[in-house]
Amino acid sequence: MKTMAPVECAVSSLPDIPTELDRSYFYHRAKTQIELAERAESEDAVAAHLAMAERYLELCDAERMIADTRAGR
Repeated sequence: MKTMAPVECAVSSLPDIPTELDRSYFYHRAKTQIELAERAESEDAVAAHLAMAERYLELCDAERMIADTRAGR
């Protein structure tokens, strides 16, 4: 899988750590991408939508992002 670029969050006490508002947005974007994948007709489109959904869901996991940031990842 391709590596996605880091996402800068609008408001946060730590750099690149999403706020609750950010996480809500990312969750809804993931849900939309999954819905689009379910309706997509080509395998490439399905894969692209699911990859985006996976990235959005990763961005919802604040605890993991805090740990990764503190660990320098």
